Formats: sequence, C-alpha cells, structure tokens
Amino acid sequence: MQSDGAVIDEESCIRCGICHNVCPTNASRHDGERIPAEVKAKLDWAKGLMEHKYYKGNPELQADLKERLHRHFMKNKKVMEQAVESLGDL
Repeated sequence: MQSDGAVIDEESCIRCGICHNVCPTNASRHDGERIPAEVKAKLDWAKGLMEHKYYKGNPELQADLKERLHRHFMKNKKVMEQAVESLGDL
C-alpha cells in the first residue's frame, strides 16, 4: 500500500492522459519519461541474477547468462516493435 498519494493502476489505465492535466503536482508522468527508471529496473534485475550464488565467481556461467538475457530482451523488443507496427491495423 502506498501512502504518498495517488497511484495509477497500469493494468486499468486506458491511456486517456487526463491525469497529466489534472495532477496539481505533476506527479503523473508520460510513458517516455519513465524509460530511464524502467531500464535501470531491468539492469538491476539482471545484476541480481549475475550476483546469484549459482553464477557469482564463474565467468563462463555469467557469459552464458548474459547471452540468455540478451535473447530475452531482444524477444521482448521484437514483440513490442511488432505491436507498435500493428497499431494501425486496429
């Protein structure tokens, strides 16, 4: 539970943008403004995996993990790119 103010439920948000216009403190951010924080979160997650006892201290396993993470992120990138390209079909 958050007590610092309003929280936008991303799953329910319909992307109307009204919150950007009515928020008196400009707490609501456009999606593009969140990119650095989301990138940091992904890298923090990947770093946490690299520091797991299974991988830590083993450069070969870490290299394998980096390759799997690269494939994972590239797959997500392709999904998002195709979704963007298909928006016109809606």
